[in-house]
Amino acid sequence: MLPRADRGRRRDAVEGDARGGPCIAGAAPRRHERSAAHDARRLARIVGTARAGGVPVTTIVFWSNWPSTPQGGISAALPKDTVIAVKDESDLARAGDAEIAFCGLREDRVRKLLEAAPKLRWYHTPSAGVDRLVEVAEFRQRGIILTNNSGSYDIQIAEHVMAFVFGAAKQLHLYRDQQTRREWTDQDHHELRGETMVVFGAGSIGGEVVRLASAVGLRVIAVRRTGGTVPGASRVVTPDRLADVAAEADYLVVAAPLTQATRGAVSRSVLGQMKESAWVINIARGAIIDEPALTDALAAGRIGGAALDTFVKSRFSSRMSAATRRGSRCSIAWTGTPGTNVRTAKRVLAARTENFTESVIREMTRLNALHGGINLAQGFPNFAAPTALKEAAKRAIDADINQYAITWGAKSLRDAIARTYAELYGMSVDPETTITVTCGATEAMISTLLAIVDPGDEVVVLEPFYENYGPDTDIAGAKPVYVALRPPENVFDPDELRAAFSARTKAIIVNTPNNPTGRVFTQKELELIASLCIEHDAIAVTDEIYEHIRYEGTHIPIATLPGMAERTVTISGASKTFSVTGWRVGWIVAPPSLSGGIRKVHDFVTVGAPAPLQEAVAAGLALGRAYYDKLGAEYRARRDILMRGLEVAGFAPRLPEGAYYILCDITPFGFDNDTQFANWLVKTVGVAGVPGSSFYSRRELGRHLIRF
Repeated sequence: MLPRADRGRRRDAVEGDARGGPCIAGAAPRRHERSAAHDARRLARIVGTARAGGVPVTTIVFWSNWPSTPQGGISAALPKDTVIAVKDESDLARAGDAEIAFCGLREDRVRKLLEAAPKLRWYHTPSAGVDRLVEVAEFRQRGIILTNNSGSYDIQIAEHVMAFVFGAAKQLHLYRDQQTRREWTDQDHHELRGETMVVFGAGSIGGEVVRLASAVGLRVIAVRRTGGTVPGASRVVTPDRLADVAAEADYLVVAAPLTQATRGAVSRSVLGQMKESAWVINIARGAIIDEPALTDALAAGRIGGAALDTFVKSRFSSRMSAATRRGSRCSIAWTGTPGTNVRTAKRVLAARTENFTESVIREMTRLNALHGGINLAQGFPNFAAPTALKEAAKRAIDADINQYAITWGAKSLRDAIARTYAELYGMSVDPETTITVTCGATEAMISTLLAIVDPGDEVVVLEPFYENYGPDTDIAGAKPVYVALRPPENVFDPDELRAAFSARTKAIIVNTPNNPTGRVFTQKELELIASLCIEHDAIAVTDEIYEHIRYEGTHIPIATLPGMAERTVTISGASKTFSVTGWRVGWIVAPPSLSGGIRKVHDFVTVGAPAPLQEAVAAGLALGRAYYDKLGAEYRARRDILMRGLEVAGFAPRLPEGAYYILCDITPFGFDNDTQFANWLVKTVGVAGVPGSSFYSRRELGRHLIRF
């Protein structure tokens, strides 16, 4: 029988069911008892009191690596044979009758203990955070009460935070580095009094941080789910205001529990609002921060530094490591064991995801929806698709063309694509061996790269670039080598492009008409790219999704140049041409030597594009050149209207030659941070654009730009 816990102890259900489990007991011990040893002795007193009152003695199993050793307190209150001290897995055989467990957070131990102790009713951990334990379904299924040491560590962790704050304010990390180099240079440092700290999560630990910070003269803004008041805080806001108050922060302290609501809450947008001198301090859970975004901010010097007591990755990326050596503009310190404070190693995300984030374009679309603005961020038209396509889609559905098409595309669509390339560009395309229909041009790009590059290969990428190209290259295991398109004409330096090619170069990604610059590459530029591909035996992967949206110049598929048909993968699709971005129908034209591998990857990535919509796109391609000319003329009129409007509004827009985006300089507005400007624009004016830095590997190159 399980003795009742202290009378009056508060229990907060965590995803509780009708049986009430699992639960977290949130009552804190008295201040002088805040240690694991004292907490264990209290546990022993509870059980001992129950025994004295006639409640059967309960067996306790103890298995923890906690620095304190609470077994003594338990043994003092209970007979020796009721306490099982587990040193390793071999001792678990004695835990069969245990009803109480004192154990840590290691998931492998938790699961083994649950298996070994079928009578377990109460699980106590000497940790404050229990987010990983709540995820263990067996606690709920068996109705096991889950308690923690809430309040036991607030003082020591709050002091830990203040140590980071004092170290940052007094530049101790720089003095440390000088000491190792046996150098001395005086550093700038400043007083804390009057500076602002934002504390995200004002519970037991966060509340103590607020108290200590306010005591030394910091102005403290607390971010708490329930709002209200927090002693010592000058202001309390709810989490939906985090980005707003982050702009005021000299120190952003993360002290919130990890929940679905807080996961990734310190996002790229929040970090983008912060001052260049501001520090991020995380003593909660690593997954609350968008770590790739933090890496970018540190590497680009967009924030002053970060002090991390916990983080998701078991190691930082090379870009994060490089950030630690940038001096006062970009510093990082960390303590604790990487990864263990968040989840076990086998559940950590793959390393390939650490160098990119969620789409900034889609993030701005969601932000626009939140504020009810006009969405000029995401590239989709605001007018209807051609009637011929919609009617053809209806006919195909009514004709029950609703099952899988051939993996590499319906014959009707492949034949239509082959005719189109022959009529428009004089290309000889075999629909049986060279065309693969994909789920949009986006899938076409990743399937192509997965098929043609190996880990260690290099892929040349012209920047600014459509945001998928960098992550696609990372996912494929290749190394992107970036070559800048230099403003204001957005042309590449021929010598820089030549230098980017090497024996390791496997491919170059060419996007013309270009997103986001609007450039339509000239024949001379394409001929240089072609010559380098031939010289270095590299493949040209061309994204030509905007081929029919042009205002200046001529669209030249690089595959039509001498020697390039056998080494070019041409990508296009229906999304932009026919205003059906939600249909996800694209295609690849490649020589048979490449198509075979691409088709295999495509097969196992998506199986195939939607069958009835393939029939509809085939009907759309029959509209021919007259339709494309009309489309270009309509977009030209829209471009000219938007250009005039942006100029009147005070922007410095760059006239695009193709595609349907305009890249603008935001310098006239006095902003030097594109993310801050984009967030301000959608919240204050109600118009969404995309921060220019999201199109660059070197974010600083786009910090003065926004794309509409």
